[in-house]
This record gives sequence, C-alpha cells and structure tokens, in this order.
Amino acid sequence: MGAELTTAPGTTKWKAAIKWQTKDHLVNFSSPVAVGGYVYGLGPDKNLFCVETKTGKPMWSEEGFTLKPAENAHLAIIVLGENLLILTETGELVLVAADPKEFKELGRTQVCRSNWCNPAYADGKLFLRDDRELICIDLLP
Repeated sequence: MGAELTTAPGTTKWKAAIKWQTKDHLVNFSSPVAVGGYVYGLGPDKNLFCVETKTGKPMWSEEGFTLKPAENAHLAIIVLGENLLILTETGELVLVAADPKEFKELGRTQVCRSNWCNPAYADGKLFLRDDRELICIDLLP
C-alpha cells in the first residue's frame, strides 16, 4: 500500500490518503526500506521485491529469496548507499544493488546461524546475533 501524508494549511494534523494497494507485494514479517522513490521488501511468496512508491508499480521480484515457510520467513534489510545489505533468517548475508531496473545480487556469505534478529551497522562494522553469540563483522577492507 502506498499512502500520501498531508497537512491542512495552518494546522499540525496529518491526513493519510491511500494512493495504491496490492496483494502481490504485501510486506511479510519484515520491515521494508525505501531508496530513491522505490521500496524493497520481503513479500508473501518469500520474494524480495522492488515497487515504485508513487504508483505501486512492481519493478521486479526475486522469488524464493528465503528458505523457511512464508509465515516464518524473515529478512533484515539495511540500506548502505546504493546497495541493500540483507541478513536472511538462515544467517546468510546478501549484498544486493538497490536498482529498480533489475535484481542484482552482488555477493553472499554465511555469517551466523538461524535468526530473526535485525543487525546494526556502524563505522563499517555489522553487529548481529544468532541463538549462540553476538558477532561483529568488519565490512571495510
């Protein structure tokens, strides 16, 4: 769903108007991110998707991006410049270009065990945890 937030002149009250809706790109258990007029998120078919925010137009969808059943699928998505850093529920760290034209996976590696935790990124380091430990990964060369 896309919404437009507005305020009436001279007031501080917000009004939200629904601009578009779709069942094809419902957000499933994970928080989507916005980059330059596009939203990237995990959909109901375990798919990573890109949707134009103004119109709801689907740009692309990468099916089967997660392995667990849809009701347990989770992606933690962090925007890093022109890329998305994604931690899957199985502990894979995936770098994807935030490109609305096409899905482009730039790299993938296993960094931890199964988890539903959102990592934190600061000063070139990624902090994450699984069911056993807290992990710090230095992402800078």
